[in-house]
This record gives sequence, C-alpha cells and structure tokens, in this order.
Amino acid sequence: MNFHYYLLINQAAGSGIGKKTAEKIIPLLDQKKLIYSVYYSK
Repeated sequence: MNFHYYLLINQAAGSGIGKKTAEKIIPLLDQKKLIYSVYYSK
C-alpha cells in the first residue's frame, strides 16, 4: 500500500523554525522514496 503525504508548511512559524524543519524533512522523504506534496502557507 502506498501513501501520499501532504505537507502544509508555514515558513514563518516559530521565527522560521517551520522552514528549517521542512528543509530537514523533505530530504528524508526523498531518501525513503515516499510520495508527497508540499504546500506553503502565507
């Protein structure tokens, strides 16, 4: 069974911690060859 992950990222959250966290998570998803979509809030 394949899952599709949806990431909603608020880059300004926590004084930029949201962006930094996304920058760590996205390469991990790529490394594990997981399917995902990224959406950035404003």
